[in-house]
Amino acid sequence: MSLVDKWKLNYFAAADPRLSSIARRVLVLLCNYYNDKTKQCNPSQLRMSRDLGVTDRTIRNGLSDLVLYDYIKIIKKGNVGFSTMYAI
Repeated sequence: MSLVDKWKLNYFAAADPRLSSIARRVLVLLCNYYNDKTKQCNPSQLRMSRDLGVTDRTIRNGLSDLVLYDYIKIIKKGNVGFSTMYAI
């Protein structure tokens, strides 16, 4: 995903009235975590909650919105000690 693609995705998300403000913030964060070399995006919810200064429940709510409206897909669910892998 190129920088332009990330910018366009965030631009459309910012204009989408269905998304909450936290969902938009989570999407920006996921774009920042996306690794172009490995094509992976797998930050933990705890890491994202610390980065945004919100609870992990708030992060889960934002992720749910992003999945619901097809901005992201969950590729592999995480467990304790293993992060979830996301596709943007």
